[in-house]
Amino acid sequence: MLKKLQSWRLKLWQGEWKDKWPSYGAEDLVSNNDLEEIVQRAQSISVVDDLDSIAQIPHLDDLGDALLQAVKDILFEVTGVRVEHVAANPNTEVPHPHD
Repeated sequence: MLKKLQSWRLKLWQGEWKDKWPSYGAEDLVSNNDLEEIVQRAQSISVVDDLDSIAQIPHLDDLGDALLQAVKDILFEVTGVRVEHVAANPNTEVPHPHD
C-alpha cells in the first residue's frame, strides 16, 4: 500500500502541484511518515477527518478528498474490501494492508 500511495502522491504532485509550487516536492504534500501512518490505519479511515487526526498534511483542504479516495481505492485493490464495509461491520476480518 505504501508504494501505491507514494506513486499516487508523485502523480498528483507532477500533474497538479509542480508547476504552481516549484519549490515543493512530492513529500511536501504528504510526507512518507504520514503515508506510513495512513497505511497502518487504512482500514479505519472513512472520512477526511480521520486523515486529519493521524497525519500532518499541510494542504489537507486541497488534498483530503483525493487522498481519501486513493486510500479507499488502494485498500480495496490490496485487500478486496471497501472501507465502508469494514466500518459497517467491525468484526469482518480482512487481510493486513502489507500482505
